[in-house]
Amino acid sequence: MNRCWIVVAVLIAVSLTTPDSVNADGALRHVEISKGINPKRRLGIPGTIEQGFSWAFENQKYTVLIAIDARWYNQIRSYKRQRQYNFYYLLPIVQEGTKSLQDLIREFSRIMPRTWNAEQKVTFVLTFVQSLPYTKDIATGYDEYYKYPIETLAESEDSGDCEDTSVLFASLLNGLNFKVALIALPGHIAVGVKGNFHGTFFPHENNKYFYCETTRTGWNLGVLPPEFKDREYKVIPIASIPIEPKVVKPQVEPPNLNPPEPLSPRETLEKGIKLYEQARYNEAIKSLRSALDRLGDPGKQAEAYLYLGCSKRGFGEANEKVKEQFQNAVRHNPDQKLPPRIGEDHPVFGPLFEEVREELTGELTVTSLRPKTKIWIDGNGIDKKMLGTGTVSRRLFKGGYTVEGIYEGGSKKKTVTIEPNVHKELDLEIPPIVRHDPPAKISIGDIIPLTLDLISSKGPQWVKIYYKIYDRGGNELEQNNREMRLWDKQPASLKWIYKVGLPSQKYAGSIEYYIEIGYENHLTFKYPETEGAHYRIPIVDGKPPAISLLDPPDGAKFKVNQQITIRAEAIDNISVKEVYIHFSPVNNQSQKLSREGTSGIYTVNMTFSQAGFVRYYLIATDDEGNEGKSESRNIEVEPPEPPPREPEHQGIWVSIAANNASASDWDEGNTFRLAYLREGKTHPTLGARLDVSQPDRTNVNAIVQWGPALENSNIGLTFLGGIAEYEDSPRSTHMTPILGAGLKFYPRDKIAIDTTSSIKFRSDFDTTNLYHYEVGIRFYITRQLSLRAGYGKLYLGNRDLTTMQIGLGYTF
Repeated sequence: MNRCWIVVAVLIAVSLTTPDSVNADGALRHVEISKGINPKRRLGIPGTIEQGFSWAFENQKYTVLIAIDARWYNQIRSYKRQRQYNFYYLLPIVQEGTKSLQDLIREFSRIMPRTWNAEQKVTFVLTFVQSLPYTKDIATGYDEYYKYPIETLAESEDSGDCEDTSVLFASLLNGLNFKVALIALPGHIAVGVKGNFHGTFFPHENNKYFYCETTRTGWNLGVLPPEFKDREYKVIPIASIPIEPKVVKPQVEPPNLNPPEPLSPRETLEKGIKLYEQARYNEAIKSLRSALDRLGDPGKQAEAYLYLGCSKRGFGEANEKVKEQFQNAVRHNPDQKLPPRIGEDHPVFGPLFEEVREELTGELTVTSLRPKTKIWIDGNGIDKKMLGTGTVSRRLFKGGYTVEGIYEGGSKKKTVTIEPNVHKELDLEIPPIVRHDPPAKISIGDIIPLTLDLISSKGPQWVKIYYKIYDRGGNELEQNNREMRLWDKQPASLKWIYKVGLPSQKYAGSIEYYIEIGYENHLTFKYPETEGAHYRIPIVDGKPPAISLLDPPDGAKFKVNQQITIRAEAIDNISVKEVYIHFSPVNNQSQKLSREGTSGIYTVNMTFSQAGFVRYYLIATDDEGNEGKSESRNIEVEPPEPPPREPEHQGIWVSIAANNASASDWDEGNTFRLAYLREGKTHPTLGARLDVSQPDRTNVNAIVQWGPALENSNIGLTFLGGIAEYEDSPRSTHMTPILGAGLKFYPRDKIAIDTTSSIKFRSDFDTTNLYHYEVGIRFYITRQLSLRAGYGKLYLGNRDLTTMQIGLGYTF
């Protein structure tokens, strides 16, 4: 009895500190709960404190936006708080919170689907409260600073401790018609919810209150923290306060002279869905039909057909109309499912919709071993579109289709027929991606490690390697195959790593191999993909190749600019990659030798433009980069022989000339010539000549000629000098010197052309009309015998004598 009076006294004291109704309807100016995360969107309502909270429940994100009246918040902040620790003071605060949060409670009731059970609803609100920050009472001047629910929401950065979040949670559940109680534990306050749940509960007056922890995320309904197990507790039930429907006062507004713009097709669809959720089915049907007439998106059209069907309730004929709408929905979108707002497990619509899907569609799974293959489909009234990449599964309307896989390097096409309620699998037989990095070479006796990175949408049944081992001569030594062992599996990246070790051999040579990858349905791929191609790895011994010089022999002699053929033989000719010749000292650039066919003989042709001694050697390089050096040899390059000198001609010529004669008349006068001449193309010219003319006025000329040797020229110059006696008149004879010059031409070895011109002076050295010239050509019939013919002019005063000459010469 005394305890009851104490409780009554506490309640009276608390009532003195609790505000009157404080116009609870005006505490929240705006409340909005939506799916998704959008806590930063601003409402822009003047005079309010805006808060946004986000949390997750059953794989869905939710956001609540609240606008708290600032005047109401400031007024309630001014209320005094109890300094003593007594959780009985919390009871009226919970009831006040239920009244002031009515708009928030209505929004929670609206957003929760009707298909949720009681446990889902309680957990939905609990996860919201658990998402608020938790703080301890500090700098308040109170041992326990009890906040009103509005304060907890408004002060989101410093929401509150255990009793504050428990009061908020209890206020919300109280308004949602759940029986709740405060559970006091040592140093902690939680909330108990009455119901048929699972987990830890606290009994009180034949009722079970299941534990709810509000300060920590992840604690589900009925889960008690271990530190509170077997501890003393108190349970204080909270009286229920029903939430009345919100009263909307009628308002009179002036007529709108500017009618609102019509809703878009999607907005009309959303309006119809909201009307459906409010069970206003006739209005929902009108909006949905209006949206259907304007919607162009097949997916949205399918959604509209679904809600139209679900708006026609009943059985018999009514169910046939629902089925018809469901058929239209599937035809517009074969992947369409019942929306979450209706629920796939709906007892009537769920089985009926699945029946329609099975009648009209089948499922197709397209497999490509390359993950990034683009899968396209067309046919059966569908314009070509991409289904996805890699392996894709789609529900398609029954009928025939063409499926194409496009990948880097090519594409593959196949046809498929979809049958109702049948799942078909189609493998496009596109090869997987193989990354293979074999070693460049391997040493004799070593095991050859091979690693294969296989990137494929599914793992193969087997991976085999087929190989052949050859010696250096190309003779096959061994042929076999091995299965590669799966070394590592990385399904997250669709990558499988295979490893195997191939045997080597005791001799240098090579190993050739290819890889086969086998999948189910007898699908096999070969790498390299080219028909008949294979990988090759040289097997090397690490020894340098042997190279030996063949020709020319040591000390051989050659002339300048003479072609020299250098030959060498590689003993290990299979591994030799290239052979170069080097000189010491370097007087020519190194040159590469050419291989003669498949033999081990290497040759190079060279010439040297300068005389001297040349020392050379060869270097042979094999596939491993090893170098083998030959012995050194010397050759001598001699200077070229001087060109042969032209023969010197020395002999006596005898000729006769007809003076002032024609070709047929030699009676005017004659000149006899006796000459000695030594000449040659590369020798100096030296000669003497005596000319005697008769019968009358006889002239006698004695002439000596000299000319320098020719140097690489066919033309030479000669000089004449002598004395002449001639008759000017029958009674007058003169002696006069002769000076002149001439040219020699040697067009060929046995032909010589000479031309001379001279001046004969009078006694008074008057040279007028006293000069002579002639041209002659000599043919060497044999080395000793030559023939000369000539023509000339002789001017003696008033006389103009023509001279024609012919003669023979003998060379000794």
